[in-house]
Amino acid sequence: MTHQILAIDDEHLNLILLEEYLSEGNYEITAVQSAKAGLEQLESGHKFHAILLDRMMAEMDGMEFLELIKGNDRYKHIPVIMQTAAATQDEIAEGIKAGVFYYLTKPFKKNVLLSILESALKDYSVYDDIKTKLEQVNAALTCVVSCDFSLKSLEDVTSLSYFIANLYPDPEAVIMGLRELMINAVEHGNLGITYDEKSELNFKCAWAEEVQRRLSLPEYKDKYATASFKKMDDQIVFTLEDQGNGFEWERFMEMDPIRATDNHGRGIAMSNIMSFDQIEYIAPGNKVICRKKLK
Repeated sequence: MTHQILAIDDEHLNLILLEEYLSEGNYEITAVQSAKAGLEQLESGHKFHAILLDRMMAEMDGMEFLELIKGNDRYKHIPVIMQTAAATQDEIAEGIKAGVFYYLTKPFKKNVLLSILESALKDYSVYDDIKTKLEQVNAALTCVVSCDFSLKSLEDVTSLSYFIANLYPDPEAVIMGLRELMINAVEHGNLGITYDEKSELNFKCAWAEEVQRRLSLPEYKDKYATASFKKMDDQIVFTLEDQGNGFEWERFMEMDPIRATDNHGRGIAMSNIMSFDQIEYIAPGNKVICRKKLK
C-alpha cells in the first residue's frame, strides 16, 4: 500500500530533505510551502494518511492550520506530525492540547522520522478500518444493556473493540479509547512489556511479533483480562481489569511533553481526551473504570 503524505513547510530545503528521507519507502509525498496550500490540497478531495506540518510559517502558522483541520470532521482524524526547531515544553503542551500527538524536533534523523511516521500511519490505518467496519455492524446492538468479556490476544482486542464500540450511541468517539486501553491491558499488564521495551520493539517493527511470542510462553499463556459493559439511565460504564502488577497510571493520564517525540505512550491520554468523560484507575493500576455520559 502506498501511503499518501502531505508535507507543509515554507522552507524548500526542508521539503527536499523530507522527500529524500521518504523516497525509499511506500510513500507518495505531496509537498507544499504554505498552510493555505495545504488546506487546498485537503479540500481538493485528495485522501492523505498523515500530515507533516511545520509549526513556524508565514501568513498562517502550523497551529492555525491545526485548529482548522481538527475542527473539520473530514480531516480531524488525520494524524499530524508537527516539526519545530525550538520545542519548549509549553509549546509541545499547546500542540498536544490542539491535537498533535506526534512531534519531530529539528534537526531530526531519518530513523526517527520513519519510526514516528509509521506509528502515526498505523493509528490512521486502524481508525480507517474501524470506521468501515463500524458501519457494517447490526443496529440491534443498541438493545444490549450489560455484558462481560475476557480477552488475551491482539486479535481479541480488535474483535471486542469493534463490538463494544457499537454498544455506545457514538461508536467512533470511543473505539480508539477502547482499543488503546485493551492493548495496554494485554501488552503491559498481562505480558509485562515495559515502556522502554515497546519503544525499542517499535523501532525494529517487531512489537506484534513479541506480543505473539510472549502469549505462547508458560508464564503468560494462561493470563487474560476481563471487561464489562453496563448501560445505565445517565451513563455507560466500561470496566477493564488485567492480571498484571499494575503501573504508575498517573504519568499517562495526560500527554507529557517529555514523551511527545516517543513512538508510543499516548494511548491512555488519547482515551482520556477523546473517548470518555472520566477514566479512573484503581490501585495498583491493573483495573480501570471508564464512564461516558448519555445525553
